[in-house]
Formats: sequence, structure tokens, C-alpha cells
Amino acid sequence: MKKLTWTLTGIILLACASTASAQKKVERVVEISTAQARNIEPQSSVIVAPQVAELNVSTQKASGRYSYSHDGTVDLSNARAKALSDFQKENKADVIIGALIDTRMNADSVIVDIQGYPATYARFRAATADDKWMLSFYNIESRRKNTESVGK
Repeated sequence: MKKLTWTLTGIILLACASTASAQKKVERVVEISTAQARNIEPQSSVIVAPQVAELNVSTQKASGRYSYSHDGTVDLSNARAKALSDFQKENKADVIIGALIDTRMNADSVIVDIQGYPATYARFRAATADDKWMLSFYNIESRRKNTESVGK
């Protein structure tokens, strides 16, 4: 009898446990909505009338030698650009006319020799209709819109 009681008790407990652990299937609907907008950032730009400047070119040819060590920051093209910048600063020049640049590289450094005529800009003014003759010396076709204001 005890065996039957324990068996019935076990069956009842098992039935209760199975109903207690049964899960109800719940279906959830998730709604996702997205929105898109176009954002335009305010921008400003300036159109500058063409300018004319004169060049004061030195009659004395200048030269300089610049050496840069290989420290991982200066490669051949950077050395040339840095040497030209240093050459302009030393000669107080805006541009170098007829610059000849000779570059040599060894295991330790990049050596750049520069020769040229230092020049500075002078007497800036707005271009006029009388200056249109200068445009034929340049490839201005792609910049025609910028030069239409000349003489107006």
C-alpha cells in the first residue's frame, strides 16, 4: 500500500511540476519605423575678382644646400618641398623663378641643392578690361566664369 501511495504521490507531483513549468507561447509583434531627412549645412563662399600683381625679380641668382636626416618623417618629395620652403624663407621670396632643384639621397640623409631667382609680389590691384591680353597666356577655358567679371 505504501508503494502505491508513493507512486500516486510521485505521479501527482510530476503532473503538477509539468503543468507548472509549461510555458505559454506568446507572440510579440515589434514594429520598427525609420525616418530620413536631408540636412543641408549652411555654407558660405566668396568669389574674388581676378587680381593682377607685379613680380620684383632679383637680378642675383641665389643658391642653397639643405640636408635632412632619415628619421622616418622626411622622404624624397617632402625633403624637396621643405628645402624649397626654407630657400624661400631665407631669401624673403614669395616665389622662386627658374628654380633648379638637385636631390641626392644617401644612407643617412637627403641633400637638396636649389638655385633660382627670388621674387616677391608687389602692387596688387583688381584686373581691368585692359588686362585681358594676359589671359591668352594661360589655359583659362576651365576658369571662364571667374574671368567674366574682368572689365565690368
